[in-house]
Order: sequence, then C-alpha cells, then structure tokens
Amino acid sequence: MRHAIFLFAAALLAGSAHAADSDGADHPALPRYPGAEITNYRGASLDTAFLPTTTVSSEARATGETVSGDITHIDYRITPAVSAMQVARHYEDVLQKGGFHVVFECAGIDR
Repeated sequence: MRHAIFLFAAALLAGSAHAADSDGADHPALPRYPGAEITNYRGASLDTAFLPTTTVSSEARATGETVSGDITHIDYRITPAVSAMQVARHYEDVLQKGGFHVVFECAGIDR
C-alpha cells in the first residue's frame, strides 16, 4: 500500500535551511515553500497524533486514526503572505510526486 498523507488547512510546511531561521532543520523529503522561514522548532520525539478522516463537527464524535511515532513540529512564516490553500497545494504536489496519496482533506467550517 502506498503512503498516505493528511492535509489540513493549517498546512504542512518543510524544506531547506535559510539564514533567518531559528534553531531547527527542515524535513529532508519536503522542499520548503518559497519565502518561508522557520520561526519555531521542536525536534522529533515519540508522540501520538489524531488524524481525522471525516469532517469534524465535534471533537467528541470525530472519526479518524491515532498514529504514533517520532513527530517533529516546525512553524514557518511566509513573506509575502500567501493563502493556506496555495501552501497546502504545494505540499500536496510534492508528496504525491513522492508516492503519497491524500486520504482526507478539509478546510474551513462545515455549516
């Protein structure tokens, strides 16, 4: 089975090192979105994450998958600012070219 990715409106962000970055490094498999700089970094540590697989209307009723492993948190600032969709599409394209596929994707509030 091919790898699966989950994209969120908050966006996945990673890539190569830049002079203005705070401590930390990008994920080697993901080229950074142009103009992005690291503003906060928390290195890999064993943790769990909940990945929704359907629209979340209530945290108590959310369906998805809980995964565990080494999780790295990287925050970026992009100048000039661009839409979350534009950044998400960049990473979706990079990951799909790497053999991943989207399992679930959502943005905004479902009313």
